[in-house]
Amino acid sequence: MAKRPKSLELIERYRLATTFNHLQAFQVRRELVELDAGGDHLDHLLDDSVTITFHEMPALSRELLILASQWSEQDLLDPPKAARTAHSLEIRFAALRPEFEALLRRHDDIVAELISLLHDARRA
Repeated sequence: MAKRPKSLELIERYRLATTFNHLQAFQVRRELVELDAGGDHLDHLLDDSVTITFHEMPALSRELLILASQWSEQDLLDPPKAARTAHSLEIRFAALRPEFEALLRRHDDIVAELISLLHDARRA
């Protein structure tokens, strides 16, 4: 068995980070609503979080996950082909990495804004 391509771990980290961010966004939004600090802007932020977590991140990672699945099967059945697939995966991930970074940064900004709104609501 070949060593697992590093990009697979990184893809998983991005996907887990967006899931964690969304869970945090949902929790903070719930606290804001309980403090009567809800509103359209708050709903818009949560909608953006949902879009990132359940639409944009899966769409961005889809092709890479297909290559990952192919690599996993080939690693057992055709190691030379698995090496080529791993190389393709690394190249494709390198090309998409700025998009992953931008998506995660945008999600981090959403969570940071929600937390800021929560701190303001608690002080009010």
